[in-house]
Amino acid sequence: MKSAATPVLTGACGSFSLLALPQESPFVAIGKSQDDIAALGMGFGLSAQKAARFAQALYAEGPEIAARQLSPEEYASWIQAGYHFSPLTAVEESRGSDGSLRLRCRLLDGRTSEAVLIPDADGLGPAACLSALAGCALGCVFCGTGRLGFEHQLKPSDMLAMFAALRARSPRPVMRAAFMGQGEPLMNLAHVISAIAVLTREWSLSPAAITVSTAGLPPQMARLAQSPLPPTLVVSLHASDDTLRQRLIPVARKWPLSALMPAVREYARVTRRPVTIQYMLLADVNDAPEQAHALGTLLRDLPCEVALSRYNPVNVASDGPVFTRPSVVRAQEFLEILRKDGLNASLRADWGAEIDAGCGQLVNR
Repeated sequence: MKSAATPVLTGACGSFSLLALPQESPFVAIGKSQDDIAALGMGFGLSAQKAARFAQALYAEGPEIAARQLSPEEYASWIQAGYHFSPLTAVEESRGSDGSLRLRCRLLDGRTSEAVLIPDADGLGPAACLSALAGCALGCVFCGTGRLGFEHQLKPSDMLAMFAALRARSPRPVMRAAFMGQGEPLMNLAHVISAIAVLTREWSLSPAAITVSTAGLPPQMARLAQSPLPPTLVVSLHASDDTLRQRLIPVARKWPLSALMPAVREYARVTRRPVTIQYMLLADVNDAPEQAHALGTLLRDLPCEVALSRYNPVNVASDGPVFTRPSVVRAQEFLEILRKDGLNASLRADWGAEIDAGCGQLVNR
């Protein structure tokens, strides 16, 4: 077996020692350019042709399948030197009758986070729902993830490995990604922007097919709009007045609607793309007809799509308020008011709810 002496790579980033690599430690292949991955493979004794095939397969088929191209000796040379093809291991897979898939993933540091495959998001094909953090610091009172508290930020390679794992398990090509799993993505903005760059470069996703959700952080929204590949923005609104919104979403006390809505409009103007307004219906809390009309007034003239959903029950103990989901009839009535008020609105299917993979249900269990 070839010595595990530190090789020197020559790739798209120039020549450098593996000891100088990173950004991420221990070294993780996924997220690097194919040129640099191939150069690393040659440093471990692969032929140029086999190294190029391996680098291509890492993205085309996923790290788990790509590793099968290596002999036991070749595989061992990577592992013994402390290098990883992927930073995560899928420790639990749950599949729903609707075709959804929830992966609970163990990261290199031993912590866990989750990702979800949505089989047919709004009739546009499968979408990979990725986490940006383990846990969440925002504490939205209706969200199970928020009850976990903040654990840590995910690295770009963690997010990309989630995408690769879901893609490898999907029966259809996955050409959409949503940073709508655990955590507030804009609290890990630099890593999310880095992950978006690789999603577009290695998997040819359009920035418009990548969505990033936020509870409403105007400064970070402005930075995301000015990033090289701005994605579609999803704003978790859930109320059209500050009093209720601040009860539901604590960060809204710092960023009230008077600060948030101009930032939303500016994002749409800069990116020349409609934003998505996410509104989760909570029975007898934010689902009354007058609240639908107030939402229509708030969003008037904003280039947007409104995505309604019904509350998903959360399996986490809490001393906070208890919520229930409204009936389908009640949700449809809310939807029709929005449409009569001129909004482009839809009621989302309950993807993944039966396996605790719906919005707000990702609690690492």
